[in-house]
Parts: sequence; structure tokens; C-alpha cells
Amino acid sequence: MTNSSEQSGSAAEGRDENAGLNPVEPDARLVENDSPGTNVRGRGGGPQTASGKENSSKNAVIHGINSNSPVAGGELEEDWVAFSDGVLADLRPVGVLQTEIATEIASLLWRKRRVRRAEVGYINSLYEAIDLPDRTLDPSNVLKGTFGPERYLEEDGCDLHNALALLDNLGSMGDDETFERGRALNLAKLMSVMCSIQTEKLVRPTLLADDPCTAEQMRKYILRCSELMGIGYKQLVNRAKKLVVQILTDHQSREEDQRRTRRTRERAAVLPKPNQVDSIIRHDSHLDRSLARKFAELELLQRVQSGQQVPAPVRIQVDDHRSEAS
Repeated sequence: MTNSSEQSGSAAEGRDENAGLNPVEPDARLVENDSPGTNVRGRGGGPQTASGKENSSKNAVIHGINSNSPVAGGELEEDWVAFSDGVLADLRPVGVLQTEIATEIASLLWRKRRVRRAEVGYINSLYEAIDLPDRTLDPSNVLKGTFGPERYLEEDGCDLHNALALLDNLGSMGDDETFERGRALNLAKLMSVMCSIQTEKLVRPTLLADDPCTAEQMRKYILRCSELMGIGYKQLVNRAKKLVVQILTDHQSREEDQRRTRRTRERAAVLPKPNQVDSIIRHDSHLDRSLARKFAELELLQRVQSGQQVPAPVRIQVDDHRSEAS
């Protein structure tokens, strides 16, 4: 074990050895770049231009109503200047103090305008969303992922009302009565769903080739489809009518749901949610109280400077001491 004198001697020798060493010179690059506005050694640079400094001064603005700047959120500086000049012209302040209070009044009135715009903008945004598609009610979403008759007929462009009308009238039409081939092909789209597509394609070219088509050709076409399916003519017609009625009923039900949803959205737009109403009322009430104080201060100063006698202000302090149950 070494004693204390030996340790002291070793330390002294170490200092003597290091005494001749040169101090470490700073990196020339750091010295060169260590100028105002650079982000070296943990110092933030920040914007250097006037416009950049103006924009960065508004970085902490969260909501237009709470903005520290009189101009915010799309408002124009020239509009504020014209509004402020108009308020000061009406209040006619004299001196620095009155002008300062009058300017604060103008700022508070400007913010009240902002509250009104916020309320109108919120209601308008709800109205704009009224007609946005409802994912739960949009027919394209209802049919998405399914490959049933309704989706096939919709994608194939089948006019269900036209097809149903032709089926209803076909039984009473004479054999030689004609109709456009487009109506016949529209009904063929429905028949291709009732029987297999392959089965329907075997029949269509031979019986629905003429334009216009006759009622007799249409009946033979349906009869041939029913024979290939192994059922009777009337049975196929009744099945087709039942399918069309069911699809149209479902469409009508979804449309009624969409109308109800729209009425609900309209009511919600006219009467905003309670938290939004409370926020608007709270901001408006705060501005009203601030305006009342500032108008009272300005009136007091103007009366004093005009030589009127002003009674001493009455201050009332209310302490709310609530006893706790022991």
C-alpha cells in the first residue's frame, strides 16, 4: 500500500509532465460557422427574414378565437386596420391612455366578429356534410362484396321498372305487337339472372335477333328458358316478378333511410352539439365582459379629462368560504 506522500509525489510528477502540452485548439469549421442565425452547439437558428419572423410569431396560435394577434386565420391586415380606425374615430380617444383602451375595444369587437364567423362556419360545415355519401346506406357499399342478383343486375345496367312493366303487359299483347329490341334485351338481362348465363345465351341469338321484337318472339324466348330450367313458363315469370319487386322494395327502403339520415343531419346542423354551443357562448360571454370593463374605463377617463366630477369607484370583494363537514 502506498502512503500519502508517495501519492502526492506522483500527482506532482503528472502535473509536471503535462505542463508542456499545448491546449486543444477549437475546430476551425465550428469557429467559422459559429455566427448568429446558425444552429451550432445546440443554439436554434430561427427565421431570419421579416415575413418568417411574423409567421413564427403565430406558431403558438391554436384557435382563431384565442389568437394573440388581432389578425389570424385568413383575416386581412387591411381589414383590421380599416375596422380599428373606424372604431377609434367613433370613440374619439384623447391621449395615449385613451387610445390604448380604445384600441383594446376595437380588438375585442374584432374577436366578437370572429366568434360569429366561427359559429356560422361550423354550421356551414355541417350542412356541407349533409349530402356526403353514407357508407352504411350507399347502395354501392351495400352490394360490395356480394355477387347476388341485385349486384349483377345493377352492374349490367338492367332497368328493373322497364323489365317488370314488360312482363306485366306481355300476357295481354297480341303475337304481332312489337316493341324495341332494347326492351327485349333489357328483359333478357333479368332472364340471365333467373337461369344461368350460359343457358340464356343459348336462347337469345335465335329468338331475340330481330328489331323490333314481337310479343310472340319474347314469349317463345321465356318459354325456352323455362324449359331449359325444367320449370313452367308462368313459374319463371312469377319468379322474375317476385325478384324484381323484392329488389325495388329494398332500394326504396334504403332511399327512405337516406332521407331520414339527411333530415337528422339537417337538424344537427341547425342546432350544433352542446359542447360546440358551450364553447361559442363561453367565448362570446368572455368578450362581452371584457368589452364592458374597457368601455367603463374609457368613459371614466374621458369624464376625468373633461373636468367632470367622478365618484370614487366602489369595489366589492366576495369571499366564498364553504365549510366542510367534519
